[in-house]
Amino acid sequence: MKKLVLIINFIFFISSFILSQQGWVWQNPTPQGNSLHSVKFISTTLGWAVGDYGTVIHTTDSGASWIRLSSGTAENINDIYIKDINTAIVVGTNGLILRTTNGGEEWISQSISGMTFHLNRITFNDENLGLIAGFPYLFVTTDGGLSWTITLYTPRPLYDAAIIDSTNWIAVSDFGTIYRTTNAGTNWTSTYSGDYPRAICFSNATSGVIVGDYGLIKRTTNGGIDWILQTSGTAVNLIDILFTDDINGYAVGQSGTILKTTNGGVNWNPQTISTNFNLLGISMLDFNHGYAVGDWGTIFKTTNGGTDWSTQSGGIILTAGELRGIVFTDENNGYSVGVNYDIGGVGRGIVLKTTNGGSTWIQQLSEIGYFLDKVIFVNQNTVVVAGSYYTSIGESQGLILKTSNGGATWLPQIISPTQGFNDLSFIDINHGTVVGTNGAIWRTTNGGTTWDLQLSGTSNFLRSVFFTDINHGTIVGDNGTILKTTNGGDTWFPQYAGTNFDLYDVNLLNSNIGFIVGMQGIYRTTDGGSTWQHMTNHWGNSLNFIDVNHGTVVDAYGKIYRTTDSGISWSEQFTGINQAFHDVYFLNINDGWVVGQYGIILHTSNGGVTFIEEQSIDIQPNLIFLSQNYPNPFNPSTKISWQSPISGWQTLKVYDVLGNEVATLVDEYRTAGSYDIEFNAVGLTSGIYFYRLQSGSFIETKKLVLLK
Repeated sequence: MKKLVLIINFIFFISSFILSQQGWVWQNPTPQGNSLHSVKFISTTLGWAVGDYGTVIHTTDSGASWIRLSSGTAENINDIYIKDINTAIVVGTNGLILRTTNGGEEWISQSISGMTFHLNRITFNDENLGLIAGFPYLFVTTDGGLSWTITLYTPRPLYDAAIIDSTNWIAVSDFGTIYRTTNAGTNWTSTYSGDYPRAICFSNATSGVIVGDYGLIKRTTNGGIDWILQTSGTAVNLIDILFTDDINGYAVGQSGTILKTTNGGVNWNPQTISTNFNLLGISMLDFNHGYAVGDWGTIFKTTNGGTDWSTQSGGIILTAGELRGIVFTDENNGYSVGVNYDIGGVGRGIVLKTTNGGSTWIQQLSEIGYFLDKVIFVNQNTVVVAGSYYTSIGESQGLILKTSNGGATWLPQIISPTQGFNDLSFIDINHGTVVGTNGAIWRTTNGGTTWDLQLSGTSNFLRSVFFTDINHGTIVGDNGTILKTTNGGDTWFPQYAGTNFDLYDVNLLNSNIGFIVGMQGIYRTTDGGSTWQHMTNHWGNSLNFIDVNHGTVVDAYGKIYRTTDSGISWSEQFTGINQAFHDVYFLNINDGWVVGQYGIILHTSNGGVTFIEEQSIDIQPNLIFLSQNYPNPFNPSTKISWQSPISGWQTLKVYDVLGNEVATLVDEYRTAGSYDIEFNAVGLTSGIYFYRLQSGSFIETKKLVLLK
């Protein structure tokens, strides 16, 4: 029966593609922050959870710790089914079906050709008969998931299905439509009630329960012929349901809702859990042991049948906010700043501190009206923050926060009554500059005791400032604004990088070499800003160079790019996130941090390298460039991306080490733009391969590794 708990005693092989080996790992929240949609445990210690952006996490110690595994996809995974010691299947968005037959060591795509709609749930009755509910189809397999065929088409999404026995199946859809077959899908009947069911579970051949939106609970005692509305005691949406036996069942839903029945679904009682986050999936191993998962990577565990639930995830989650700045004074002590919004839309400035390299973060400040953008350190104890203070009537004022005792106390200063601040730079304990809205430039020479307004000559939003010494500094901002000073800011003169698009961040290595990132990409100067070279079209929100060669850029789509040759070439690094990044900071070549939307904090201890060193992207200014495939190594599929600012005939081919062509991925005329394509290596043996992009006279070849 669907979701009737099966206790399976085996050890599920750990994937060889463990993401903890990869360059970027979650530090906030933990163990990760992507929403989890489904959780399954197959012994008291061994379990899996799946979720957004290809998330698959695995525990071998009853959830005390979780390891992130590689699924090889960036699609959202909605459900997982575990068949036996070797075989599991996951389903998700855009028709995703992945199957493993070796305990997760590799995942093979079984997606149906032309199917791009979402797949919501998967269920099996035995080792052969299974159903997948999606939109607009219900799929059936009779060979254990080796092949899938359509058994039902509906005009509305199918959210879940139950297999009562080999011939009796039920599926639920939008607007209260319940589909039922008694002859293994040859014929279907439907009933309509106008409500919104989301999940269905049968505890035996006759008894089943449906849960859905607005607290919907329906119960049948005759195999689904009739459904009786039950009282749930809640108006929130209920999203998942299961029964451990004929009488004991659980339903989970929005706002941390968990309901339990001990009489087969006649009555439901709420259980206490310390979260308001939506719960999206539940799994009970037996009468006592169970797990619930949901938004923001939430994981809860019970060992007493739901009487108590303990959290197995942690961190500081800004559900309506973001972290916008980060800095470390040494390998242990770091600060991050940002803003979070209350339910009423009131912003609160946030300051977080860590004393153990980011393993844990403590909130030091949460102040109404503050919007904190950037944090820098002057010395071990002195840290300065730039931001804005929004008055009760909505006016933005320039705000500086400063601590001289490692964050024990923070002293605010309102510097400008009409200009908000976005960035600041201190060259020593006394000399600092802050920039912001309406061309704001303010300068201190006494450690912030007093600030003097400097003339910028512009009303554009100034977003970033960087000084290499007391006299030499550069500012960038909207509409391609670049300002430079050689006398400590007494005068500022304009420079031009060849763009009128917004520039977001500047980083100078010395008086000659510097980098800018903005809406049109990354720019480099080697002559103090007299000229700027457009290095790549990868745009970003923030950049950080630790020396003249090693730099990192982050953007608003969860992407990180790294250079090891002074910006001549860049490689994309995998994060497993599609949320916005706002700042990046490296303490040395290897140790770096990234912060962003919803309080995301990522850390790398190896420069962000994943498995093997990423291959460089040979980027000539404004010309075609070819990205390194991801994942790499891969099995069985990987994504290859490239970009061209000109239209033309393009070919993309794959070769083995002997130069034999093994696949032609592209051979056609394409207009200017960015492209990506999936290469599926099913049928090829493990080893090194090469892929080559050719467009006109441009030819670029890169290595990829197939590891089975």
